[in-house]
Amino acid sequence: MNQSIVQAIREMKLISLTYKGINRVVEPHAYGLSAKGNELLRCYQTQGGHTSPKPHEWDLLTVSKIEHLNVLSDGFASARPDYKKNDKHIPTIYAQL
Repeated sequence: MNQSIVQAIREMKLISLTYKGINRVVEPHAYGLSAKGNELLRCYQTQGGHTSPKPHEWDLLTVSKIEHLNVLSDGFASARPDYKKNDKHIPTIYAQL
């Protein structure tokens, strides 16, 4: 379990990271295990590059593929309005908004 991700969710802090070679800043919303045992992070990207043309969108990241994870001092005010608690893709939740 990545305690930095848990702390970022509990304190509503932004996370900077590199995923698939792309630098991003995200609002972490949920973190836990998939049915296959992979650690997953449900987050909303606010800055950085992306593999799709949309600049801001929801992502479901495999934690083992994240590089350079850093919890930032900047926070965010609340969960996104379209966030759905108890994410069906993360049956075992370690932390969520």
